[in-house]
Amino acid sequence: MEPNPYNVPSANPFGQSTLGGGEAITEGVLKHLKGTKGWVKLMAILMFMAGGLLVMGGLAVLALGLFGSSVIAAMGEQGSALASIGGAVGATVFGGIYAAMGAIYFVPGFKLWNYASAIEDLLKDRAVATLEKALDYQRSFWKFVGVCAVVMISLYVLIFVGAIVAAGIAGAAAASGAGGIGQ
Repeated sequence: MEPNPYNVPSANPFGQSTLGGGEAITEGVLKHLKGTKGWVKLMAILMFMAGGLLVMGGLAVLALGLFGSSVIAAMGEQGSALASIGGAVGATVFGGIYAAMGAIYFVPGFKLWNYASAIEDLLKDRAVATLEKALDYQRSFWKFVGVCAVVMISLYVLIFVGAIVAAGIAGAAAASGAGGIGQ
């Protein structure tokens, strides 16, 4: 009796399709994923390191901004104290931004680490469900990267438009100021 071509396809965990389509996970697939695993782990480790360095650097700049102004104010004059407060606010803001950027680096690092771990599990058990889990981790990583790319491009466009508007306002202010001086 031939299999019904209208049945819903399914696979069992032993690598054979119920419709007689052959092995679900070939040796070639396993070989390629095994070759990818080391590079994926390397990129995950680099993301953890970059995130950690950004967080530590951001917290250092944040601390300098919070506590450095009081040290400079105690050492200097009144004018330098006011200038140091402005610098402290800037350092605090930028330190916080860098620390937050570093924390964001950990998200794709964990996604890649989970992907590499799922590849390792797949090499041990050769189950279709484990392959699906690995591919889902990979999909999740690329979805995160794609969303980050769209957000960054949007920020670049906003910064570009903001710079053009600021230049236009500065040009208009300079033109109106120059007209008032000659009259």
